[in-house]
Amino acid sequence: MRVAPRLLTPPGADLALWRGERANRIGASEIACVLGISPYRSPLSLYYQKLDGWSDEDSAVMRRGRLMEAVVAVEWSLLHPEFVVRPAGLYQHPEHHWMVATPDRLLYTNTGIHDDVVDAEVVCCDLHVVGDAPWLADWAPCCETFTICRRCCEDCPTCPHLTPEPQPAELWEGKTAASHEGWGEENTDEVPLHYLIQVRQQLLVTGLPRARIAVMMLPSWELREYLVERDPADDALIVAEGENFMRRLAELDPPPLDWSPSTTDALKRLHPTVDAVDVDIPADLAEPYEQACADLVAAKKRRGLYGNQIRAVLGSGRRAMCGGRRIVTRSVYEQTRIDTKALRANEPGIAKEYSKKSVVDKLIPARIPVGEDDD
Repeated sequence: MRVAPRLLTPPGADLALWRGERANRIGASEIACVLGISPYRSPLSLYYQKLDGWSDEDSAVMRRGRLMEAVVAVEWSLLHPEFVVRPAGLYQHPEHHWMVATPDRLLYTNTGIHDDVVDAEVVCCDLHVVGDAPWLADWAPCCETFTICRRCCEDCPTCPHLTPEPQPAELWEGKTAASHEGWGEENTDEVPLHYLIQVRQQLLVTGLPRARIAVMMLPSWELREYLVERDPADDALIVAEGENFMRRLAELDPPPLDWSPSTTDALKRLHPTVDAVDVDIPADLAEPYEQACADLVAAKKRRGLYGNQIRAVLGSGRRAMCGGRRIVTRSVYEQTRIDTKALRANEPGIAKEYSKKSVVDKLIPARIPVGEDDD
């Protein structure tokens, strides 16, 4: 029997409230970081975010993603009249309290939920507060808090103790993608790995058997659908690795370092200033680093050589192919940039007004051949 998860924040809750409830737990979009398979963040970066309370800025990309999610949901729902699509809140696993998930939507079958089951606009008495029905919840608009209920009357249409609670059948996740990479055949679970494990945690938290992922391919606006079901092996992996990550937080045991830019950013954030001191490092760290720098210089030279050879063969052609595979594409276009030197000379006031300072934090290798940079 499915055990309903606990609702921590309702659908559409304030972003600060949602982040606060999620801060000391592992969300479904974070489990890929824990497993080291996220293309955006490393385990070490997530560790210090949780430990030190670092917050992510709400970027334009994130805002556009939320807006496009609604577009994808509407488009998908038009193709699936057999489902009633409802927003979801932040839910907590009934046993593993560190595990939470915020599915984009919950899906109800037309046989399991009807719009006339609960009329949220009915005012049953003078104390009633109009609002949505408490699906998957133990609260209602008439409640003062999530745990203290002041039932307005015995006819309250949104009281969870008086209203039959319809159960969702599946959950829904909406995505947009600018590339087909990682997306396989429709109606399979062939989706990018970090999305797959995200949805598997959502299923584990909610106890639902299946999720539907709808992805809008841009710029073609092609809508694809993928199906993801519960997987016992992934369930066990999520629980084991999630508990180990929470143990690391409790014991102040950071995950191992890796190469990723998010780990670099975390280390920069941990040590934002430079002291005028020398620090001895072991030879088994210094020597591989020096060798890697030398290899990088050599690799740049080789790439430049082979690139010139391809240009010579390509001539005015656009794409270089080999056995049906695209190797490179030549792109020629005009680029316009502001002449900052002339702007500072001719309009120093305007240049100063629109100047933006940033902190540069980089490692400069001791030995680099002349003419090569360290980028």
